[in-house]
Amino acid sequence: MSNQPPFSLLLAAAALVILVSPLLLAEPDEPELLFAALVTTEKLEAKVAETEAASELGEETRKQLLDLYRKALDNLKAADADTQAAENYARIIDEAPARLDALRAVTMNLQGKDRALDLGAALTDPLAQLEQRLQKEKADLAAIRAQRTDADNRLAEQSARPSLIRQRLPQARKQQEELATLLKLPPPEGEDATIRQARQWELDSRLQALNAEIQKLDQELLGQPVQQDLLAAERDRVLADEEWTGKRVKALEELVDQKRQAEAEQTLAQAEAIRAGAVGKHPLVVSLAERNAALSEEIAGTMSVLGRLTERTQQAEKRARRIEADFKSARETIGIGGLSQELGQMLLHQRFTLPDPATFRREAGEREDTAARIGVRRLIHRQEQRGLRDLDAHIASLVAAEEQEIPPTLRDELRALALDRQALLDRAIDADDLYLRKLGELELAQERLHGNVQAFDDFMSVHLLWVRSSSPADLAGLGASPEQVWRILSPTGWLDVARTFLHQVTHTPVFAVLLLVLGSLLWWRKRIIAAIPPLSASVGKPRIDRFSYTVRVFVLTLLTAAGLPLLMLVTGWQLEVSREGTSFSIAVGKALMAVAFLVFFVRFFRMACIEHGLVEGHYRWPLARVQLLRTELDRLTWIFLPAAMVVAVTFLLDPLNAGWAIGRIAFLILAVSLSYAFYRLLHPDTGIFAPLPDPERQPRAQRLRWLGYLALVAAPLVLGGIAVLGYLHAAGTLFNELMMTVWVLLAVWLLWELARRWLLIAQRRIAYEAAVEERAARWAARHEQKEGDAHTHDQAALMETDETEVNLVALSETSRKLLDTAFVFLGIIGLWLVWYDVFPALRVLDGVTLWQRMDTVDGVEQAVAVTLADIGLALLYAIATVVLMKQLPAVLEIILMRSTAMGAPGRYTATTLTNYLVVIAGAVLVSATIGIEWSKLQWLVAALGVGIGFGLQEIVANFISGLIILFERPVRVGDLITVGDASGRVMRIRIRATTIRDFEQKELLIPNKELITGRLLNWTLSDELTRILINVGVAYGSDVDRAMAILLEIAREDERVVEEPEPGVVFDLFGDSSLNLAFRVYVPTLADRLPVITDMHREIHRRFAEAGIEIPFPQRDLHMGTLAPLQVEAVGAGQALSAETK
Repeated sequence: MSNQPPFSLLLAAAALVILVSPLLLAEPDEPELLFAALVTTEKLEAKVAETEAASELGEETRKQLLDLYRKALDNLKAADADTQAAENYARIIDEAPARLDALRAVTMNLQGKDRALDLGAALTDPLAQLEQRLQKEKADLAAIRAQRTDADNRLAEQSARPSLIRQRLPQARKQQEELATLLKLPPPEGEDATIRQARQWELDSRLQALNAEIQKLDQELLGQPVQQDLLAAERDRVLADEEWTGKRVKALEELVDQKRQAEAEQTLAQAEAIRAGAVGKHPLVVSLAERNAALSEEIAGTMSVLGRLTERTQQAEKRARRIEADFKSARETIGIGGLSQELGQMLLHQRFTLPDPATFRREAGEREDTAARIGVRRLIHRQEQRGLRDLDAHIASLVAAEEQEIPPTLRDELRALALDRQALLDRAIDADDLYLRKLGELELAQERLHGNVQAFDDFMSVHLLWVRSSSPADLAGLGASPEQVWRILSPTGWLDVARTFLHQVTHTPVFAVLLLVLGSLLWWRKRIIAAIPPLSASVGKPRIDRFSYTVRVFVLTLLTAAGLPLLMLVTGWQLEVSREGTSFSIAVGKALMAVAFLVFFVRFFRMACIEHGLVEGHYRWPLARVQLLRTELDRLTWIFLPAAMVVAVTFLLDPLNAGWAIGRIAFLILAVSLSYAFYRLLHPDTGIFAPLPDPERQPRAQRLRWLGYLALVAAPLVLGGIAVLGYLHAAGTLFNELMMTVWVLLAVWLLWELARRWLLIAQRRIAYEAAVEERAARWAARHEQKEGDAHTHDQAALMETDETEVNLVALSETSRKLLDTAFVFLGIIGLWLVWYDVFPALRVLDGVTLWQRMDTVDGVEQAVAVTLADIGLALLYAIATVVLMKQLPAVLEIILMRSTAMGAPGRYTATTLTNYLVVIAGAVLVSATIGIEWSKLQWLVAALGVGIGFGLQEIVANFISGLIILFERPVRVGDLITVGDASGRVMRIRIRATTIRDFEQKELLIPNKELITGRLLNWTLSDELTRILINVGVAYGSDVDRAMAILLEIAREDERVVEEPEPGVVFDLFGDSSLNLAFRVYVPTLADRLPVITDMHREIHRRFAEAGIEIPFPQRDLHMGTLAPLQVEAVGAGQALSAETK
């Protein structure tokens, strides 16, 4: 034994020195510190009880004291726990050698056992007893595997502890220094002595807890190697135990399978014996014996299947363990060495060997069907078993149909067969139960395998995109290109392809029929193309144009484009599944199936661009744009598609090397050809979308368009570059997604054009019918008195009305918004589905920490990292908010218009408020994602509120007034208002100001505050009924009654004047030059106001002139004084005369 003192005594001594050292260094006049350092748990608990019972203390003081005492108690408990943990770590270090020796001895004992297991008496045990023993061993194996999983988790956790301890130790020491500084500070003046003492105890206990925690962490860090050795030894012991138990389980399963097989053979022999024994006997005996024999064969068949189920379960469990081990190894490799080329190639190889998820779904369906079938069969057996409980009744039912009397010997034979059937039914039910149990075990094993495969695949989806899967391209690799080209073009390989093709044609009738059908489709291709231009000749003529023409052309275009891709798809399928296939023919088959989709898309869009085809004849694209699209699609057909075929074949021949150097060269050709096509087709000034009219095009939109164009042109080139650098998997994956993105957007564009065409035809038909009705009305008015010949001539001219003679209208704004919004969301959904498989790779951005924010997790405030992935997610939220701001109001307006009776002003209010809510929700999501919380912003908002109150009060007032306008709706979009000296119709209501358009078509911005606080005249708030006041003067001496009657007659003759309130005329006053009449009428809408005023002025002038009533102009009488003569003299040529009274 060692003569050194135990470690626990040394640890206690060190703790005592640390605790007492502040007391020894304290000033003599600080007795409270000494008293505080000696505080104990019992003393604090007594203080808590005393404080709770003290009635003389104030509520605030009691609460403060109890809080300090309880914190001190928690600190002391934490210190005791950490001290105990430190002692445990020390004890583990002391006991580690003995424990390691014991664990290694057990492991060696388990590993040294004889592999040929001696089952002993189990060889002669009955099958039921063996099955019970097997179930027990399986339960033990499951428990051991759970122990192994726990040991792996503990070892992984222990491996991560050193870094966590090294992070915590500096923080704890810093807190220790801060507490020491706090302890040296003098207490606040005037503080109660009891509270000062309680606070001192809380600080001292916190310091004690920190000291104990630091000692625990130091001791844990010191014992880390020993801890890991112990956990590794424990895991090795569990692994050895698992291996040994697995051997026992396997041996018992083999023994059980042997006994089941022997029992099945015995059952079959028994069935044959039953049949043989019933030969020549009574039909009832023969029938029952045959049923028993059939049931025996059913039992034998069930027993024979059980062995295969056990084997499949073992294979699934073994494969699941292997994939789990590979997964664990890959994670550990990345954790230690990061991403490397070797790891990338290993992961790619493992991904190729993973089972197909579709296989799991198919097999799960098969197991479900089998379980249902077995369950129904077991139910039938149980029903028959219940019927055999009363043998006499059962036999009576069997012989009831017999006309002759049944001898006793026959009854005895039937009874014996019925007893045998009872026993067989028991065995059948047991066999079915066992079958269902085995199916359940297989289901669990498959679910575990599927879960491991899914987890490993998700892991690889995250990392494979960022890892180099091959070495960078160099000149040495290019030197082998001729040999690689020869391997692709070698006659031997293509002869194998031809041989396999001919074998499938001659041995697979379905393939031969499909070849015949597709060959016929290709043969009729020219005739199908010739049928397209006649269908385009009627487009644009309202009388004969039909949407069905476009649909038929669309279908014919699909047929012409689908022939060759379908032939490639079917041929590739047969080359892949053929038993005569070689590695080269299988690679060619898979490549044909992969490239068939590219061929279809390219050929479909090319056929859509033929002369008078879908794009030119129905979508009415300009000829220059169609020719440009046609040229680039032809170039892609002869360059892009062959290069894609070469890439696919070389990659499938050698997936790990990514198709050698020739595959990279072909991939570069792919990238360059696609980039050039983007350059030509999408150029903002000369591309296929350049001629689109956009009178309101903004510079910002133009810049975004240029940025998008440059990004699309550069994307294929960048992918080619990373392929050269060795990131072939990433380049191929992203290139596939890019191509799918292009096809999805083109498909959405075609469907959008198709829908636009349908709406346009409907709009044209409505416009044409309206024009025909209008012309028919004009014809009826002009030729009401004419003969039938003229009628026939004009009617024929009417029916010849063509599109050029009709003023067609474009798509309505509402329909256009609905169409655009629907297809924008359709495009977003399509892009989401395309890029969904790539999104998991972005989770690697979670490891890029930008800053940290404090958050409360399970009641504990912790530092939460804000990563680059959070920034990306916040950006997506922002983009989604902008898209919703642009598109949601149109959709909401259409929904409200179709489903409610809400008017345009109400719909505008609803859409505007919805926009505000979208913006607020988006801002909340973005701020929460990047770690900006309200609790952090409330003081800033309060400070800004003060500043706003002084400097931005007008803006805030306008904003609040805008909200009041939207909610109370004193002003709505479309209202005619007068504010001050400005009048006009409300066009927009925004946050700060409202826009009105006056009668000179000028737009005025009026601050919202003026609409709320100022005087506002809304001509159309509740009723558009408007009064018109016309003041008319007649000369003195005119017939006033006649004039008033004429005015009322004019009002009654005008259909636009309402009857209620009725028009009125009053004799207003005696004017200087006229007798003034006030003529008042009412019109239903403001739109009638100015036309009615104009028409009435004209009619009043005409009627008064006819009646001889004079409308005088202003007159003035000038009276001059005559008391003295006037002297008139000329003051000069060309000058005015002046008169002076003398």
